[in-house]
Amino acid sequence: MDIDYYQNSTAPYDNKAFAYRNDAYTTYLAAKAAYDKTFADYKAMGNNPSTATTETLATETYDMLKAVSSALKSSNSYIQFYKDILTTHNQTTSSVAETALTNLTSYITTTNTISLPCCQTLRALKRVNKVSSKRRSRLQTSPLARTILMCAATS
Repeated sequence: MDIDYYQNSTAPYDNKAFAYRNDAYTTYLAAKAAYDKTFADYKAMGNNPSTATTETLATETYDMLKAVSSALKSSNSYIQFYKDILTTHNQTTSSVAETALTNLTSYITTTNTISLPCCQTLRALKRVNKVSSKRRSRLQTSPLARTILMCAATS
């Protein structure tokens, strides 16, 4: 998407063109940065990550999906703005813009479809981690557990 094309096409008719362009660009940069970080953390995670590492990556993935969704919606709004402004002024819109709107709608739907299970998985991980923490805490305070831990420490 050539974001400057849409701005240059609409700026003579509406001064909001620059704001739409900047929103689309900054949300794209934020989504790209979130994706790059999440992917790098995923690659560094290893084959047997701890529950905390898995939960952290799940949270990061969900936040990344929200950033991607925001970028897609901003881009969609920007191109829709372009289409509306040109149509209002009896100008012909680019077929590339029509294709982009169709594709963006599809991408938004896909991202939203992926986000829901990711959110549910994140909640489940947090519940499991919370339960595991309580169990660890109970085990560590029981007299039998203290005896076992002391024996293990002295062996």
